[in-house]
Amino acid sequence: GGDDPIYMLTGVIPATRKLLARARLSIGDIDYFEVNEAFAPVVMAWAVEVGADLQRVNVRRGGE
Repeated sequence: GGDDPIYMLTGVIPATRKLLARARLSIGDIDYFEVNEAFAPVVMAWAVEVGADLQRVNVRRGGE
């Protein structure tokens, strides 16, 4: 599973889909998301591809 190593930054997309399928959940069943923000385009691509609401992504802005 996973993603081609050349596109390793997009691996979070198929991983999210696999996890949701395994747990029998939809993206709408999740209240908040924490996504590694090392590269902002990765977060944007992930949100678009899985249909996540960006208002529910990294809401704590790295704080506790």
